[in-house]
Amino acid sequence: MATPLEPVTVSLALLEREHFGQLAAAIRAAVGFGSRGLRIASRTELDAGERQFLQNAAAAYERVEWA
Repeated sequence: MATPLEPVTVSLALLEREHFGQLAAAIRAAVGFGSRGLRIASRTELDAGERQFLQNAAAAYERVEWA
């Protein structure tokens, strides 16, 4: 897991919980910008299944930081 001080290639934010599936698609598509690091910020609480879905989408990244 990346620390907040380390640079990441892609930074995304989930503003509304019901759009977590769309965020997962964006995470997969954004790997084209580079897979060194990903920062995911969520302004809403995710359940375990939703968070796992996003973690699976982020599998191509070397580091994932949750903010």
